[in-house]
Amino acid sequence: MSQEPEDIPWKTKELRDLRFVVRHRHDHPMLEFEVYEVVGFEGDEDATILFSEKDNHSGGRFTSDIAIAERFADGEVRFDGCANVMFDECQNNVMLHGCSREDMTRIGNLFDVLYDIAIEAMPEHRDYLERRRTKETA
Repeated sequence: MSQEPEDIPWKTKELRDLRFVVRHRHDHPMLEFEVYEVVGFEGDEDATILFSEKDNHSGGRFTSDIAIAERFADGEVRFDGCANVMFDECQNNVMLHGCSREDMTRIGNLFDVLYDIAIEAMPEHRDYLERRRTKETA
């Protein structure tokens, strides 16, 4: 008997170098994910991760509790290599803001990691998840 999606436990992957934390769970035929942006650390970089709190429009309120953290994005990577993503912080304005080239390119690196997690969860679909778009597949 298969589990209901809400019964599947979340796993967490810290991407300290990219300043993101990914929560994910495998609900065949897809990997569901939530992404939270790391805004700082309490102590040095091996210490507790800090996030902005939800509904923290004026800034300055931080938390280490992911349950009350502002979500950066959520979505799914499907077995066939397609992905659907909602960028939560920018949905009202339809804009994603970055203060540097690094801020924007790390989002691309985030997707590399999300696909790696999907391959770990669905190794039988590796061919689809690793394929590259070419003129023939476009």
